[in-house]
Amino acid sequence: MKSLIFFILLLFSLTSWSQTNTNSIKGVVTTYDAPLSNVNISLKGSSSGIQTDNSGKYQINASPRDILVFSYVGMKTVEIIVEDVTKVLNIDMLPMVQELDEVTVEQRKKKGQEAMAIDYATKKSIIQTAYGFIDAENAGYEINFVDGASINVGAVYLVDALIGILPGLRRGEGNTVLLRGGGSLENPKPPIFEVDGVIFTTTPDFLDLNSIDRIAIIPGLKGAIRYGNIASGGVIIINTKGKFIKREE
Repeated sequence: MKSLIFFILLLFSLTSWSQTNTNSIKGVVTTYDAPLSNVNISLKGSSSGIQTDNSGKYQINASPRDILVFSYVGMKTVEIIVEDVTKVLNIDMLPMVQELDEVTVEQRKKKGQEAMAIDYATKKSIIQTAYGFIDAENAGYEINFVDGASINVGAVYLVDALIGILPGLRRGEGNTVLLRGGGSLENPKPPIFEVDGVIFTTTPDFLDLNSIDRIAIIPGLKGAIRYGNIASGGVIIINTKGKFIKREE
């Protein structure tokens, strides 16, 4: 009789412990910040579960060390281990194809760069930058190009050689140039120069003009996107026939 009473008390204690250690967990399931309805939520190893409502909200009971499984067709399954303090779980689910898309984009980008590197020698609409090759024909924005053969190599300064052959270029204060749209009318900002991957914030007058192979201009807005705020006045990119060559003194 005593054994039976002890067993009943033990069973009651275990049941009470289990109930007091069950967490009521709630949250919202989203994908790219948009609520996701009808997401299946269950305890791992259990065939029963619940689904999120039209607002992506859910509420479920689980004990510490239980594993909550969030699943939805076309989405990556998410598994979360419940802890003692778990009360709110907001889950952001991602499409299964995202990783494949990223790999595809990177492969296309790599192939595009390889193709431009091959075409560079014969196609004057391609410029090489510190961030890779750009082809004016598919850049998605206007890029002005100048063939180095059209430069006045007898000019004293690079500014003199550029003005008149590069659209939208005018002389600034001192030995500087300004691009159309570079900064405001009241506070124009000079462009930066990139010579064979090296950035200069002042006009690189040391260049041997005979060494210039091609020049490209990226306008201020697109330049800032590619190079940061330092290029809000635009970018003048110069590729030389070899590593940039200094003028003879």
